[in-house]
Amino acid sequence: MRPAAKRSLLLGFLTALVLEAVVGALVVASGVIDLSATGAPRAPDRLLAFASTSAIAHHAKGGANPRAGDPAAIEAGLRRYKAVCSACHGAPGAPPQKFAAAMHPAPPDLASAAVQSFSDGMLYEAIARGVASTGMPAFGKTQSPGDIWGIVAFVRQLRTLTPEQQAELARAGGQERNQEQAGGPAPPVAGPGGAHVYQVSISGFQFKPRMLEVHAGDVVEWKNADFTAHTATADDRGFDTGDIQAGASARVVLKQRGRFPYFCRYHVAMKGVVVVE
Repeated sequence: MRPAAKRSLLLGFLTALVLEAVVGALVVASGVIDLSATGAPRAPDRLLAFASTSAIAHHAKGGANPRAGDPAAIEAGLRRYKAVCSACHGAPGAPPQKFAAAMHPAPPDLASAAVQSFSDGMLYEAIARGVASTGMPAFGKTQSPGDIWGIVAFVRQLRTLTPEQQAELARAGGQERNQEQAGGPAPPVAGPGGAHVYQVSISGFQFKPRMLEVHAGDVVEWKNADFTAHTATADDRGFDTGDIQAGASARVVLKQRGRFPYFCRYHVAMKGVVVVE
């Protein structure tokens, strides 16, 4: 092929690439691509699933789980799975919480053949570093490597859970977790300047109670009993606790009257309401 012909072919190829990029950018900018959390999986979801699995495999640690088969590690892994995993993923005999059905992409069944085909290192990578744009947090920020290996060891047991283990998971999630919490909020305690301090517990990826009534000037304290960070962020951004790490708490003084829905910025399906009278 002559040099001039080669240059023409290359120029045409580059021009086509630029045009495709421009058209693609215009389509994305137009908003016509539906990225809502409703409907069946679409092409972007399949692309994300492929990309995330490839990235997990690429970055995964080599070798086997150092805590595989350790009864103490599996028992500890069950407790952590119950606290931070079962709300979204569920387990045999313990369905996930109702809000998980509205997540998109849907949290995978960790007992499925597809997930169980992951190497131990891939499971560790997904748990420790999370998966972007899926709602899967990076538990490596709040859990030690040994704790995460314990979760991996427990995940390997999901297909062979004992009746006792299934019952334990169901008590924290599944059927019982989907029921509304009985009773009202805990009585407030005295705060500075005659204000009252009301407490909201964060556990099982829920705000408890979900609705709280206080008076202007009162204090609301969110206490995080989960194994991962959460926030309490008003829909109108009127208040934001910032990150509440596992085992920590954060307070907000509510001075403005009104009804304030709020959510967790990391787990947007977690919602609550504070009514200030």
